Amino acid sequence: RAGPAGMGLGARSAPGGDHGPQAPPDCPSAAVPDPTTPLAAPTLVLFRRMQPEDVPAVDALQRRLFPVRYTESFYARLFDEGYYTVLATDTVGAIVGVASARTATDDGSGAAAPDDLGDVREGYVMTLGVDAPFRRLGLGGELLRRILVALRAAGCAQAALHVKALNSAAVQFYHSHGFQLDPTGGHCPDHYVIDGQLYDAYRLVCPLRTSWVGWLARKLGLADARIADMPDERLGTAAVLSP
Repeated sequence: RAGPAGMGLGARSAPGGDHGPQAPPDCPSAAVPDPTTPLAAPTLVLFRRMQPEDVPAVDALQRRLFPVRYTESFYARLFDEGYYTVLATDTVGAIVGVASARTATDDGSGAAAPDDLGDVREGYVMTLGVDAPFRRLGLGGELLRRILVALRAAGCAQAALHVKALNSAAVQFYHSHGFQLDPTGGHCPDHYVIDGQLYDAYRLVCPLRTSWVGWLARKLGLADARIADMPDERLGTAAVLSP
């Protein structure tokens, strides 16, 4: 029911970048930490937006999940306009899952073409990861759903991500959630550099359905357009996960 954990940022070499020696980390891949004992009983998980004080805990989680290290400037950008990060926490507040994404305007850098509602932006899923004990409970899929809701509410016509081509489990997970190989260029040779080794990636895309209410609200310039587009799917809610 849940996708494999650690489907977050891969690494592509970019000397002089601000994400460390294996940056920029804008491409979901999959890193599988050492397995631990999964939960044996239904567990309440809370979802909320990331706050600046969460950075140390999120960084610690992503260091366990992903084969790349993130710098302070990467985390600072997560609070900029057009960036969205949703966290999953247990009942004592420990962060057990993270998903982050950003929007992209139609500036010639691969943003989505307009659809029949006039949307031109593409949302890019940057990270998606779940701590080991909380895997295979549907948490990865729920985090992905919530971050796609945020992108849709921001006016994105489609979502995109990259995944390591050899990671068949991650590819299957994203396929099961509506992502398909990008018909305009889905195979990306030598896209990742991980521990000095090159890996191919797939670029996957997923159309985002925009309600006519949210579209009309944006066209009219209403301040609450995002709320109008997602009345029952806010990031900050709770869910019970059952093994």
